[in-house]
Amino acid sequence: MRKIFYLLLSLVVMAVLSTSLHAATVDLININFNLRPYVGAGVIGSAGDKWNQFFLEPTDSRSGLINSANAITTVDFSYNSDGFDSHSTVSGFSPTTYANMMTGHMYNDNSGTNTMTFSNLVANQSYELFVYSQGGIGEDQSALLQLTVNGNALNQTIASNYNQSSFVSGQNYLSGSFLADNNGVININYIATTASQAPINAIQLRGPTPEPASLVLLGVGGLLGAIRLRKRSGEPSLGV
Repeated sequence: MRKIFYLLLSLVVMAVLSTSLHAATVDLININFNLRPYVGAGVIGSAGDKWNQFFLEPTDSRSGLINSANAITTVDFSYNSDGFDSHSTVSGFSPTTYANMMTGHMYNDNSGTNTMTFSNLVANQSYELFVYSQGGIGEDQSALLQLTVNGNALNQTIASNYNQSSFVSGQNYLSGSFLADNNGVININYIATTASQAPINAIQLRGPTPEPASLVLLGVGGLLGAIRLRKRSGEPSLGV
């Protein structure tokens, strides 16, 4: 019985330590709005990074997004839009490696406010957010996008110039750091600031991985069960 007790105690200690280490892990989650899948980097990331692919309109949601290493996370994502479009080419980025990232987009057509929501994040922790916006062939180059993240405006708009061939902050992407709220949610409101569409091609979110609390609870439950069993059997104290 003593061996079982110390084995369970070791499991609890290992679970606590692994939780602390896991909580410090930073995941990169990539989202692409395109009919063609994309593998690679954006402003951040590496050449082999994996992306979550979305292409339904006007709304879609998914639980357990993959991270850039293709591992399933606990992070969920949902959005609503006014439409979706995908082009065979886009000026500037085609035929570069970024073409499959930037030739598709969902959009707001100036009919109101649309939303994108990340949930199951670590509450009250900081995340880096990158939102890419560049119009496709035939889109108005004066299209502007405005974002508000958990009530905080980015205080800039993007000229969605589809002739841009590289990532330029304030022109075809916006970025900032934001805290997930008390429920582990980052909510993004996006609108078109002109009569044109406000396209969103892709999103990157980098921040801490949620803690695997269930592992700790499993270890604690096992430890309490062992103590209760020892008391019922009338075994002598283990000196702890």
